[in-house]
Amino acid sequence: MEARHAFRRHKENKIHWEQGSVYDLSWSSDGTLLTAVGSKGPVRSWRLGRGGHKEGEEHKGLGSNIERLAWCPESTSAHILAAAEYEKVVHLWDQRSASV
Repeated sequence: MEARHAFRRHKENKIHWEQGSVYDLSWSSDGTLLTAVGSKGPVRSWRLGRGGHKEGEEHKGLGSNIERLAWCPESTSAHILAAAEYEKVVHLWDQRSASV
């Protein structure tokens, strides 16, 4: 499915967020993961599928000072998430291995 059509099958769905204010959101290039970071707590991803979202996964290895997120738009590297900290540090996280 093309990325521009990935959202057609999703109906409105609310995700409960307890990590304070939302700083940034990023969709994976295939439209299956929504990743968010807030003012409190770690980065969190939700896997989207039929019937809405599944329970979120915390990425504690990325730290708690993350300000911005971006999934790699290139299809061969779509599993790579870049996360930038306030202190001028950028983490590259490989979703396949769950490591930073």
